[in-house]
Amino acid sequence: MRQETIGIMLRICVISWTLLNLENFYYFETGVFQHLRQLQTIYIHRAPKLLKIQPEVFTAHLPHLKILRIVNTGLEEMPNLNGLNTSSVLHMIDLENNRIQRITTRQVSRVKAEQLLLNFNDLQVVEEAAFDGSEIANLSLKGNFRLTNLHVRAFHGLQSLRHMNWRPLLLETARCPWEQRKKLALLQGPPGVQHLLDRTCPTQIALVKIPVPPIPVFGENWSYVPTRELRTNSSGMDLLRTVEFG
Repeated sequence: MRQETIGIMLRICVISWTLLNLENFYYFETGVFQHLRQLQTIYIHRAPKLLKIQPEVFTAHLPHLKILRIVNTGLEEMPNLNGLNTSSVLHMIDLENNRIQRITTRQVSRVKAEQLLLNFNDLQVVEEAAFDGSEIANLSLKGNFRLTNLHVRAFHGLQSLRHMNWRPLLLETARCPWEQRKKLALLQGPPGVQHLLDRTCPTQIALVKIPVPPIPVFGENWSYVPTRELRTNSSGMDLLRTVEFG
């Protein structure tokens, strides 16, 4: 069998692409995933010199891809996944324990995933409509302790969102814009835990689990609205008790 034919068969049959403990790895060649049509998993772990992934790297047709994990790297920028063409929703996009610093407007667009994990990065800024056009059921941003600039419309245009986790980030720690706080509701949860409801999009419910005291203290200028009815399109969550600020 000719060498070129063997190479083609290998590219077609690869279902898992794994890179582990690559101390000197820093660059992806454009087109590296172009012919891996059967690929189901991409896993990159511990590549400290990988600071950026070229925008064209994930512009590929990967119809069977289910899991994309890039963790414990030096990645400082959100990888461009907007050109990733899959036949169904990804099970997981895991970008934990990197050094991603900001998410710009529509930087995560046309992404469809059950989970997007951005935990324990170096996030400082999430711009307006950062996830516009994406469909993500579970978004986790916990452990981004330097997140100080969260745009009031940061999650505008994000569809299918059911759960968001910022734990253990508090609004005061995040220095959330005052107008954003007016769009948040505190829901009663288990003892010592409450939930934040993001009402920037009226047809979505975004639950944010954070540990807070039983009675939240946000300074002098806050008022409690005992009961307020809020109707949503999500089943089983019609009546909510809210706290408004300002």
